[in-house]
Amino acid sequence: MMLADAGTFHAERFAWELKRQGVEVLVVSLEQGSALDELLNRIGPFRTLHYALSVPQVKRTITRFRPDVINAHYASGYGFVAAAAAGRTPVALNLWGSDILIVPYKSRLHRWKTRYALRRADFVFGDSEYLIQSAARIAPLSNATVIPWGIEAKFLELHKDSYELNRPVRVIIPRAHEEIYNNRFIVEALAPLVMEGKVTLTFPNFGSQVNDFKKYAHEHVGDRLSLYVKKPRDRFIEFLAEHDIYLSAAFSDSSPVTLIESMALGL
Repeated sequence: MMLADAGTFHAERFAWELKRQGVEVLVVSLEQGSALDELLNRIGPFRTLHYALSVPQVKRTITRFRPDVINAHYASGYGFVAAAAAGRTPVALNLWGSDILIVPYKSRLHRWKTRYALRRADFVFGDSEYLIQSAARIAPLSNATVIPWGIEAKFLELHKDSYELNRPVRVIIPRAHEEIYNNRFIVEALAPLVMEGKVTLTFPNFGSQVNDFKKYAHEHVGDRLSLYVKKPRDRFIEFLAEHDIYLSAAFSDSSPVTLIESMALGL
């Protein structure tokens, strides 16, 4: 049983790969998404309480599905839910980055929830030594290992034959419009080059702040930005490979997957 945001790329890839390997997977989530199998009801008007209030629903699903393992993604959210609901079922916790590097330092409650999830987890997975070490400073880890997120081998054939840049230089920023990714700063910083026609900037057309971003970008560069909609996995990697430079201005990262993918493609 997998507890994760069913609309995220990481959850989709993780669930689909487990299924490809013959594992029976039930994706349970508070969020809609292509990986979703069972949607949890949001109880009450306060979003911050939705995780805690979903625990009774998750317990009923555990009783019905009888999973061998509960795989929770994001320590302070679904990791906390898994820790509270699992009973004797083993919990494997996947750390994502901000759940360890940022969230625990928001308040004592956030840190307590994160520590509770880490202590309850039977296994902890992180995508970098840095992330695992940071988690171990919050709570002792009994079983922890690093599993880097990489690119599928079949996409390595898309690696650039030449590193010669196009003119104008094609820059892609494949980070959703969220505060942590700082996309507005990129527009502000590169606006002169965009207006001079020396670079093109390509951003995703999704994220909780996308509408505000569009207004901000229009004030700085008019209609000179490109925005792409969410794409199927294969098409996204092909689209990524068409660019020259990968750019991120995130305030915090562990080992960003899109950076690894861009390096594998030769950006």
